[in-house]
Amino acid sequence: MATFWTLGCDADHPQRIAAFWALALGYVKESGFDEPDNASIVDPDGPAPPLVS
Repeated sequence: MATFWTLGCDADHPQRIAAFWALALGYVKESGFDEPDNASIVDPDGPAPPLVS
């Protein structure tokens, strides 16, 4: 059985945090999360969980 999950966190500057972790993990920004108050990055290859702030 597969388990799907998303890691979420609270951040004062979600776009900056997402940019840092995207670079560190090799993730990319998820489309549709361009607002200053939220961000989401995803594994471009698909198997790793998304990170959301």
